[in-house]
Amino acid sequence: MTYRITNLGDTSDKVIKYKYCRVLVYSDRLLFDSGKINKNREITIPVTLAAGDCVIALESYGADMRIDAIINYSDENITPKNIVASGLRIQSIENYDSDDKLLLKKAYEYTDKDNNTISSGKLINELSVDFISSAFANFKQGICPQEGSSNTVLYKVDYTRGYYINSKSKQGIESNTIIYKYVKEVAVNLSGTENMYTQYEFTTDPDWTRTDVGLLINFGFKRGKVLEKSEFKTIGKNNFIVRKEKNTYFDDNSKVAYVKGYKLDRRVFIDIAENSNPKQQPLILGILMDCNVPQSLSEAYVLANYNIPIPWFYQKSSEISNYFYNTSNSLTGTVVNTINYNYKNPSHLQLTSQTATNSNQEVLETKYFYPQDSEMASEPFVKELIAENKVGAILRTQAFRGLTKLSEQKTIYDKSIATSNLLLPKQVLENLGAAALIAATDKKISYDKYDDKGNLLQYTLEGAQPTVIIWGYNKTLPAAKIENVAYTSIPVGLINDLTTASSNTGTEAQMSAAIKKLYQDPALANAMITAYTYKPLIGLTSVTDPKGLITFYEYDSLGRLQFVKDAQGNLLSESQYHYINQ
Repeated sequence: MTYRITNLGDTSDKVIKYKYCRVLVYSDRLLFDSGKINKNREITIPVTLAAGDCVIALESYGADMRIDAIINYSDENITPKNIVASGLRIQSIENYDSDDKLLLKKAYEYTDKDNNTISSGKLINELSVDFISSAFANFKQGICPQEGSSNTVLYKVDYTRGYYINSKSKQGIESNTIIYKYVKEVAVNLSGTENMYTQYEFTTDPDWTRTDVGLLINFGFKRGKVLEKSEFKTIGKNNFIVRKEKNTYFDDNSKVAYVKGYKLDRRVFIDIAENSNPKQQPLILGILMDCNVPQSLSEAYVLANYNIPIPWFYQKSSEISNYFYNTSNSLTGTVVNTINYNYKNPSHLQLTSQTATNSNQEVLETKYFYPQDSEMASEPFVKELIAENKVGAILRTQAFRGLTKLSEQKTIYDKSIATSNLLLPKQVLENLGAAALIAATDKKISYDKYDDKGNLLQYTLEGAQPTVIIWGYNKTLPAAKIENVAYTSIPVGLINDLTTASSNTGTEAQMSAAIKKLYQDPALANAMITAYTYKPLIGLTSVTDPKGLITFYEYDSLGRLQFVKDAQGNLLSESQYHYINQ
C-alpha cells in the first residue's frame, strides 16, 4: 500500500493535534497504524492481511490536510477459487400435469467438469461489476484570480459521485456479464430409477476492451457455441455415455471485417448540471471560478482511435459418436461420423460443401453452388440474382461418394411474363448417377405461372398433369388447389368469384357459394379440387376435400384450435388447454 499525505498549511509539530492524517489497517486485530502525521510525505509499506474481512481507514483531520492511498493486492494462493459476480442462471425446470403431478424435472449445474467445487463461469469483460462508495464532497480554500480585481479568496469544490452497477456492463451490450464454459443438464424420469444427463462445453470468448477510454467491442457472436455435448444415462451409481458430439470453429482470415472509429472520452466527470456546449465550464464551477477546470478541449478530453479486425467465423467440423450397449450395459460398439463444413467463397459466405465420413471410412460429399460462384457464371439470370441480393439461392447441388457423383439437382430461374416479370424459379432438374443434367429428360418440376406478388399459380410435376393454386384473401392465402387442369382452362369467372368472396368486402355466404360453383362447373369435372377458408389472423376454418366433404375448424376466444367437426357437426377432435390450478 502506498499513501501520500499533503499539508497545504503549517507543518510544525505544535499543530499536529489540530491537523493530521492517519492510516489504520485492521481485521480481527490492528495490523498497521501510521500514527498522526502532518508532514508532506509518500510512504510504501507491505501489509499482510489475515483471513476474513479487512478494514483500511484513512483519516484526514483539520484544515489543509489531504491523504491519498493506492492499494495493490497480491494473492499468493494460486489455487482457483470462486469469486462473487453478478448474473442470473436457471437452477431447474419442472413440468407438471393438470393434477399438479411432476412429469419431468431438469436441473442445471455450472461447475467445472473436473472439479465440482469450482464454478465454470467467466466474466465476458473486465468492466462488469463496479462499486464506489457513497457520494461525498470536500471543501477547501483556494486563491483564484477574479477578473477586474485583486486575488480573492474563494471556495474550491472537489466533488465525487459514487455509483453501483449490477448485473451488466457499463456499456449495456448484454444483460448478463457471466458465461459458463461447462453446463450439466440432469433429467430425472418419473420413477427416479434412471437419470439422463447431458454435459455441455461452450465457447467463452471475452469482449475486446480498451479500459483507458472505456471502449468495448462485443464478441457475443463467438460465445455460447457448443464445443462438446456428451449424453449419459445413469443406472444405479454408474454412468454410461450414449452419444458425444465435438465441434470445432474457425477464424478465417480470407474475409476480414474491421470495426473502426474514434471515441472522445471525458477525462473528468462532475455530477452537476453541465452546459450543453462541452467547451463551457459547468455552471456551478463557472460561478465559483474554479481554477482547475480544464479550459481547452484537449485538456478535458482524450481522443482514441481503433481499427479492430474481425475474421470470418464459422463452424468447421462436427464429430458425432454413438455408443451401443447390451442388456448387461457392456459396451458393444461405437459408430463415429465426422462432418466437415467448407466455406470456400468469401464473396457470399455460404456453405459450399460438406463431407461426412462414417465408421467404414466412406466419404460422402455434398457440394452447393450459388450465384457468385464462378461455376455458375454462365447460368441464366445470375447477374440479376446478384443485383437483387439473392446470393443465398442454391442453384446447383451435387452429391458424391468419394470421386463418384451420385446425384445432381439444379434450379433454373426465369424473368418473363410467366413469372410476372419477377425473378423466380422456373424449373428444377434432377438425376441420379454421373451423367450431366439434360433439360429435356431430367425435369422434375416446372413452375409454370406466378402472379404479381410472386405467388405460385401453377406447377407441374414430372409425368403429371398441372396443379393450380388460386390465391384469395388479397393474395395472401391459398383458397383452392385444383389438380389435373391448367390455369388457362379454368373459367375466369370462377377465379374472380373466389378472390372477390375472400376479399375484405366478401362474406362467408359468398365464399361458400363461390366454392360450390367451383365444384359444380363442368370444365372442372375431371379435376381434383381442395378448397380452403380462413379466419384472417386466426387460422384455417374449413377444408373441402376432392369428394366435397367439409371439415370445420373452430377456435376459442384466445385464437386456439378447439374443435374439429365434420359437415354434420359431429365432433372429430377436441383440444383442451389446462394450466396449473385449472
